[in-house]
Amino acid sequence: MARSVLVVDDEREAREAFAEELTRRGWNVVAVPDVAEALAALRSDVRFDGMVLDQVLKKTDNSFEEGDTILEVAAQEGLALPSVVVITGYVTPERIGRSLSLGVRALIQKPMSIRSVPDMVEAFCSGMDTVPLSIPGIGDSDTTEAQLVQRNDNRMLLYGNRSPIDQMADARVTGNEELLLSREVKARESALSDFISTHASQPFPTDRVDPFDRRTPAESVNGHDETAGALPSLTDEPLLVVARRWNSWYPSFFDVDGGAYAILGAKAKDSRCRAVLIDPGFKALRVLNRLGISAASLDTCIVTHNHPDHVGGFFEYAAARHAMGRRTTAYCSQPVASMLGTYAGSLHVGPFDRTGVEVICPYPLESGKVQMRLVATPVVTSHHTVGHVEGTRGILLSIEVPGAVGHFDCQSTALLLGDTEYQSELGHVNAAIFDGIRRAFSRASLKVAVLHIGCSEEKDAPGKHLYLTGLVDILRDIEDYRQRSGLRAAQKLLVLVSEWGLEHATRSQVLASLPRNMPRGIGAKFNDESLVQKTIDVIKRAYRFETIDLLPADEGLVIGLTSGLIYLDGIPVRPDRVKFKPNAKGLEFYV
Repeated sequence: MARSVLVVDDEREAREAFAEELTRRGWNVVAVPDVAEALAALRSDVRFDGMVLDQVLKKTDNSFEEGDTILEVAAQEGLALPSVVVITGYVTPERIGRSLSLGVRALIQKPMSIRSVPDMVEAFCSGMDTVPLSIPGIGDSDTTEAQLVQRNDNRMLLYGNRSPIDQMADARVTGNEELLLSREVKARESALSDFISTHASQPFPTDRVDPFDRRTPAESVNGHDETAGALPSLTDEPLLVVARRWNSWYPSFFDVDGGAYAILGAKAKDSRCRAVLIDPGFKALRVLNRLGISAASLDTCIVTHNHPDHVGGFFEYAAARHAMGRRTTAYCSQPVASMLGTYAGSLHVGPFDRTGVEVICPYPLESGKVQMRLVATPVVTSHHTVGHVEGTRGILLSIEVPGAVGHFDCQSTALLLGDTEYQSELGHVNAAIFDGIRRAFSRASLKVAVLHIGCSEEKDAPGKHLYLTGLVDILRDIEDYRQRSGLRAAQKLLVLVSEWGLEHATRSQVLASLPRNMPRGIGAKFNDESLVQKTIDVIKRAYRFETIDLLPADEGLVIGLTSGLIYLDGIPVRPDRVKFKPNAKGLEFYV
C-alpha cells in the first residue's frame, strides 16, 4: 500500500516541487498552504505516514504564523500525528527544544535545495539510524539523537527524539560558532569603547604621525601600491570600486579613513571617465585618490542615509568640487537634503525617495554603436530599530542599454544596502518593509549585492546592522528567493560583505591605526585572527549556498557590474576562484 504524506507550505512552487518528486517515488501526497487546511487534512479519514511542514506560514492579513500552531492544535484535539519533518531556517537550541516538545521527529535546515527535501523525507521515514549528539542549551542532562546527512555537499541536519545517552564533548551543532563569534566581536568592541572612554579627556600626543609617513613602497593593498592607484583600465562594463575598509566610527582616536563606493561607467567613446560616488565618509577623497579616482570624474553623488560620517564626507567632496569650479549634484533622502541645504556652494540636491534617477546619463561607448546609462532606484530599508523606516534607503542600480525606439532595456542590476537592519519573516509584524529587498534578490538580472556588516554597540539586537543574526537571515532569504525563482548555480549572485568595524581587525592592524604615542594596551584585547576572515569562514562552514558567491569587500576591490567578475590586477576572475587573507592594512585578494 502506498504511503501518504501531508505537505504544508505557503509557497506554491515549493509545494508543487515536493509533491511532484514524492509522487514520482510512490507516495500519495496531499499538499496544503496554511494552518486551516492542514488541520482539516489531519481531521479527515486519511492516515498520513509523514508530514513535511514549513516552519513559517503566511497568513492573508500580511502577518505570519508558525507551523507549530498545527502541532499544538493537533495535540489539544488528540489527533494522530505522523512522523513530522520540519523545514526551518532557524536551527537554534531553543528551536530544537520547542520542536522536540511538540513531537517533531526531524528538522531540515535551510538553505537547501528544494529537490533534495524528498531525499531527506524518504531517508527519515525509512527508519535511518541515528547517532547521538549533545545539543548545548537544551538541558544539562538531556541529549538528543541526530543524524548528519550529506547530499551533494549540501549540509542537512536531521534531529530525532531525546535519549538518555552520554554526551559527546566534541559535538558541534550549527549555530555554536556564530554565537561564539558574536561574543568575540562584542568583547572587542567593548574594549575599543572602553579605550576611547578612558582617553577621551586626555590630549592627543603632539607628534601624531600622518599615516602616509608610516607607509613604505612595499606596502600594498590587493597587490597594488597604495600611492599608485588600484584600478584597471576602463573596461567595456561598468565597475564597482570598493573604497572602504574599517568604518570611521572612531576617527579621532584611530587613524582610519572613511571610505565610499565608486561606480565607474563603461569605456566611453570620448575616453572620459563617468562615475558616481556612493555614501562618502570622512577622508573618502584621500582613499579614492589612492585608488586612482579623481573628484573631477565623480559627476553624481548618492547619500543613502543621514549618518554624520556620510554627510561630513559629502561636504568634503563638495568643497573639492567647488574648488575646481564644478557644480555638484547629489541625490538623497529628505533628512539629508535638509542638512545639505545649509551648504552655500554650487550644489544641486535631488530627491532619492520614490523614483529612479539617471545617475549617469546616456552616453556612447567606445564602439560608438551602443549607449549606456545607469539608473538608481531607492529600496526601502530599516535602520536604528528593526522594522522602523527612516530616511535610510538602499540602492538598486540598473545598467541599461537602448532597446525599442525611445526605450532602454535593463542589462543587469546591482543592489547596495547601507546600514541596513534585517529580520526574516518569523513573527515580524512589519515584515512587508523588507519586501523590496526580497524582490530585488529574486531578479534574474541581479549580478552583485553589497551588504554592510555594520558597526554598532547594539549588535546583539536581532539583525542589528546585519550583524550577525541579520546577516545570516538575509543570506538564507537570498538563497531561498533565488531558488524559488528558478535561479541555480549557473546564475550565481556575488554577495560582498562590507563596512567592517575595527573590532574585526587583527592586533597588528589595530596597533598600526593608533597614533605613535598613544598607549598600546588595547592590543592585549586582540589577537592575530582577522574576524573579517573568520566571519566569512564560519558562515560558509555552517551554510551551503548554491546560488551565492560570498566574499568580504575591502579597499581596492573592483567588480564588474554586468559580468559579476572580480578584477585582480586588471584581469577578470570568477569569484569562486578568489582567495583572501589579512595583511598589514586589511585584506589581500589573490587567485
